[in-house]
This record gives sequence, C-alpha cells and structure tokens, in this order.
Amino acid sequence: MDTVEKEISVNKYVFIGFGIFFVIFIVAMCYFNVGIKNVTVNNTYSFLEEVTTNQAGLFYSKINTQINTLKSIENKFRKVSFDDYNELKNTICSTDGFGEFKLISIADDTGLAIGNNNTMVGNIYRTDYYRNAMSGKISVSDKVLVDSEGEDVIALSVPVYSGSEVKGVLTGIFNEKTLSSLFNSKILDGNGYSCIVDSDGDIIAASNNDKGMIKEKNIFDYLDRMKLSEDEDYKELERALRKGQSGMFDYNEQDIQKYVCYHPVGVCDW
Repeated sequence: MDTVEKEISVNKYVFIGFGIFFVIFIVAMCYFNVGIKNVTVNNTYSFLEEVTTNQAGLFYSKINTQINTLKSIENKFRKVSFDDYNELKNTICSTDGFGEFKLISIADDTGLAIGNNNTMVGNIYRTDYYRNAMSGKISVSDKVLVDSEGEDVIALSVPVYSGSEVKGVLTGIFNEKTLSSLFNSKILDGNGYSCIVDSDGDIIAASNNDKGMIKEKNIFDYLDRMKLSEDEDYKELERALRKGQSGMFDYNEQDIQKYVCYHPVGVCDW
C-alpha cells in the first residue's frame, strides 16, 4: 500500500494555489522548573526527541488509518449512479459511524455534496481538497477549515472512480478536538506540551493539558511574546519549517528553562 507521503496532494497555501510540497511538523515543547537539577540538557533533548518522533508517528498513523477508511468506503460508490439522488443518499447515510469522522460526504463532479447525516453539505467545488481528489489524488486540507457549525475541522478526501475515471469525491472531516486528543498523554507528569504547526507556524492542534504554555494561534506569535524574534534559534525554526528539517533549542523564561524539539511528519505543510 502506498504511503501517505506518496498519495497526499498538498498546496503551498490555501489561498494561493497548488504545487509545492511542504512537511508537517509536530513541535513537542517541555519545560521544567529550576528544582529539577538531576536531568542534564543532553538527556532532556534525547527524551524530547524520542517523544516528538513517537508523537509524529502517531499522528501519521492516525491520518493514514482514516484515509484507508475512506478508501474502503469508496468501493461502495463505484457502482452507484451519481444521477440517482436517492441511491447516492442512501449509500452515504450507510457510512454513519465509520472511522472517527464528524461527517462523511460524497460530492459529484459539480462539487455538490451530501452528508452521511442526511443533509446537503453544499458545494465544495472551490476547495483545494476537492479539486485535488478530482484530479485523482488523495488529499488532506493543509489548513484548518471551519464547518457549517463554526467548528475547526480538517478534511480528508479520496477520489471515487468509475472505471479509470474520477466521478466524484468522498470526504471525511474530523474536528480539532479529535486531533488534539492524540497529545493528551502526560509528558513529564503534565509538564510537557505538544502541538502540530504548519510551515507558517499556525497551530493546527495541540495538547490541552493544564500547563499548556501556548495560548496564541501561531507559534511565532508565542515566541515573539517571549521576545525571541531576534534570536538565531527563532530564525532557524522559520527555515526548518520551510525546508522540512528537525531541530531543537532551549531558552529561559522567568528562571524556568524550556526546551523545544521539532520533527517532520510527512503530511501536508504541518
């Protein structure tokens, strides 16, 4: 089975167009109070690197599992006539409860979509994930979207085939809470914090532990507030996010040493 990296089509920016591949980043941030003297910097970085890599793999697996769920559902629609509304509606409604999706929808070649909650989703023709799927590519929305209920969601789409031709698009969306639930594990007794960011630094999902340090929507806004915008580590993070590189650094805030480790996952521009 092809890997997600080979199958997923992405855009550089949602509002600009297609064609440039970025790398997902997951940032694991941990901080310690000054009383923890027995943990060396090297051990801290080694631990964070392991945690970050594991979290990245978990997220990759999560996305891949949901894509495989959609691909299995897609088989249901290969023999369905997209001209028969009732047949299309009954088939999509039969997918209720599949995967961890908030909603699964089927769209025809005009972009008109029906949800598995028996409602019309609307027309998704202009969305990047729809157009990518219509071109035969599995797609993940590279930015957080807002659904009809005003909730932040991520969309996954797969093409629906009739023979060798794409006749529609099957889309599953899950909300930010589902993604964030991946990071609720207690890192260092709750003193750790993880988040997924895109190449612009926008936070896609984050752990919701009580000691989560980032309140901003963008990691660079947070680092600006920490007065690190002129720091070389800040600039290196900017470069790394654009190039798909790993790295780590530390800094001090009010006598609390904080450590940052970031690592590419391989899905979208996060």
